[in-house]
Amino acid sequence: GGILKMYSAGDGNNAGTVPNALIVAGNAEFHAAPRGVFRGNVSGAGTLGYRSTYVRSDITGNWSAFTGTVNVITDAGGGDFRMAPNYSWPGLPAATVNSRKSSVIRAHTVCTPASSGPVRQQPSRKNPVSGSREQAASGMPSTLRSGSFAGPGPAGRSKAIMAGSARVGGRRCDGREAAAARAALYDGATVSAGQPRNPRPAGSPPMLSLQSATLTRWLAQVDAGLDEVLVDHAHCEKKAAGVAMNLLFSYVDHVPLARAMTEIVNEELEHFRMVLDLLDRRGIRFRKLAPSRYGQRLHELIRKDEPGRGVDRLLVAGLIEARSCERFALLAEHVADAELRGFYGGLFESEARHHATYVRLACDMADEAVVRDRLRQLAAAEAAIIEQGDAAPRMHS
Repeated sequence: GGILKMYSAGDGNNAGTVPNALIVAGNAEFHAAPRGVFRGNVSGAGTLGYRSTYVRSDITGNWSAFTGTVNVITDAGGGDFRMAPNYSWPGLPAATVNSRKSSVIRAHTVCTPASSGPVRQQPSRKNPVSGSREQAASGMPSTLRSGSFAGPGPAGRSKAIMAGSARVGGRRCDGREAAAARAALYDGATVSAGQPRNPRPAGSPPMLSLQSATLTRWLAQVDAGLDEVLVDHAHCEKKAAGVAMNLLFSYVDHVPLARAMTEIVNEELEHFRMVLDLLDRRGIRFRKLAPSRYGQRLHELIRKDEPGRGVDRLLVAGLIEARSCERFALLAEHVADAELRGFYGGLFESEARHHATYVRLACDMADEAVVRDRLRQLAAAEAAIIEQGDAAPRMHS
């Protein structure tokens, strides 16, 4: 029983680390710092109230021996139960996790073999990860409920998001298997060497709608001009916030879009600040850069008349997020710098979520079959644009 509170819990954007193991025998609470890390292992069979009041509090310890209940508690601003920032996290296979409607559950992609069905990129809104075959194999909680307990915190929208690292066939991926799992991001893609990859199981939905994989040429650009790529990344986050803000002003009568764009604007600006902080720590001056032609060429494809214009604006934004997601994942694996590996490993799931949001909103504006067909057309054009690339090292060169 009792409360374990990090020194800076609830205090601005402070960070901290707790390495200690935690045994939950009765009713207990853990109050996380806004940007803290809880590295301790958790065991026991009691009830743990995990209080998270921000979006950057990481859980990296081994919780697989915990057989009790976790109640995720947030304040008015919401907060993340942010699990598993790497391939080795074993999950909560014997636990129950209850989340308030203002909390966000962030975990890793659950991957299953072809005979078991398609990869699950995002759980159902109505029943996120509840006893499915994929969940049983993954080490995710035995039960995951949303908005189901009477803990403190306001009502709001609940989101359960699974994107990032991979488990295949109920076991953790090594590097080669993780690369194979990431191939599920592509719809009809070829690998960088030009050899066709194995087709996904029949009936699998396209993941992130990309129709090509990044060529090794881009990784060579990263190696030769990493500082420029990082500066360009900051500009990309700023532009992404601007795109969402413009959509918000253009379609003020579309309330679901307005709410979604508000969230994306805030998150993109937070990412912009995070990249600026990263540049400061590395002694890199943020400065103007000539952008790649990627974004401009995609926007030239947008139709002029509504509702086609609105659909295309959303789909183009979604494809840019999808490509960013793929490249963040590549950076997390490719670069030798441990800080950068962790940084990009923690960012790319949000890009996948933004992609899904943009596509869903586009389907609200027109017939879904028409939107999906248009998405395939734009994705084919995006693949051709990214293959041409740019000479200067950029995030989308």
